Amino acid sequence: MFFGKFEHRLNSKNQATIPASFRAAIDESKEGKGFFLFVAESRCLYLFTPRGMEEVVERARSKWGGSDQDFLHLFYSKIVQVECDGQGRIVLPAHMKAAVGIGQEVVFVGAHRRVELWDPEKWQEYESQHGAEYQSKLGAVVKDVFGL
Repeated sequence: MFFGKFEHRLNSKNQATIPASFRAAIDESKEGKGFFLFVAESRCLYLFTPRGMEEVVERARSKWGGSDQDFLHLFYSKIVQVECDGQGRIVLPAHMKAAVGIGQEVVFVGAHRRVELWDPEKWQEYESQHGAEYQSKLGAVVKDVFGL
């Protein structure tokens, strides 16, 4: 599972270092090796382990497999496999960066079973838009979940 927020600067090869805590959270014998990037929305990229991506693909196939092959062809075309180098870096393809507005800075956001990659300004805007709602729900979560 992935939690937390980390900011990184891309190098001249469009490489970003996946946060060490995210890499440490992966059991490669269960999740597989490497990652898959997916342009799911115009606001961010989704990063999945092979197992996580397989689950997403299976859900998409079960929903649209028989009725909408054209959708699935396009869906599959938006997925790119990326490998980590020895320093934990992945290459962010230029077309994917452009699709979500990522420049030379990127924010990695843990989102339970996936990691989201955001442009820092878009992430700040998102936090600002949803911060009050988060604060209002946090009290109930603390009470209900932690019994405090």
